[in-house]
Amino acid sequence: MYINSSGDVIINGSWRNDWTRICNLNEATPGTVTCSLWASFATTAWQGNRSVRLMYGGQGSCSEIPSYNGAPTPAYVMLEGQS
Repeated sequence: MYINSSGDVIINGSWRNDWTRICNLNEATPGTVTCSLWASFATTAWQGNRSVRLMYGGQGSCSEIPSYNGAPTPAYVMLEGQS
């Protein structure tokens, strides 16, 4: 995961093995607080060897989601429990 100077929060998910922007800390959608929490979820998952689950509406398969900044904002980001 990284956050660039524009505020994009970008993760490298194992579900597609590519970089995907999940939100921007400076944009109104999904909001700065929500985006900050999503970044926190991704950090917690990375530190604790856990997973996050993202839901995209109308995207078809994961491989059809554009990479990097081309990715749409997910409907939600879920921090999965420990197994």
